[in-house]
Amino acid sequence: LKTCFVLVVMSCSVHAQTLSAENERGEEYNSLGVQQMAAGNYNAAIQALNQAILSNPRDPATAYNLGTAYYRTAQYERAIIYLQRAIDLDQSFAAAYNQIGVVYSDMAQYDKAVDSFKSAIRLQPNAVRFYNLGCVYNRLRDYKAAVESLTQALRFQPDDAEALVNLGYA
Repeated sequence: LKTCFVLVVMSCSVHAQTLSAENERGEEYNSLGVQQMAAGNYNAAIQALNQAILSNPRDPATAYNLGTAYYRTAQYERAIIYLQRAIDLDQSFAAAYNQIGVVYSDMAQYDKAVDSFKSAIRLQPNAVRFYNLGCVYNRLRDYKAAVESLTQALRFQPDDAEALVNLGYA
């Protein structure tokens, strides 16, 4: 499945001075983790992002980034923990729903993947999310639903060769 690795860095404003310094440190570690991930250094990213989580455990973007880093190292159970934390902290975080759907799909937990992709689409529809949903429906052999989802993906991105190929399988 095509995955969407939108690495969001969100900031939280906290009024207490000590919390602000702790959050600032967390944001620095989060930025470092994102840089390491972009460079393909996933283990270094995990180390930095774990420090970020310790400094700022209520930041959904940091939880998302850590979950994504764990996914990139095939540590799926840990990825789910942190992606779910991101969702729990911000239930409108569409990218986190999409990413946890990718993890569930890679674990062959297709029903959970479908639910996650549908949540992502409900919050913020785009080509990648419809594509991911269509691919899971293909794996479930629900070809009618696959055609519907992949057709929606092509409405967003008409020249998507992968969506066209998967539409052919449906």
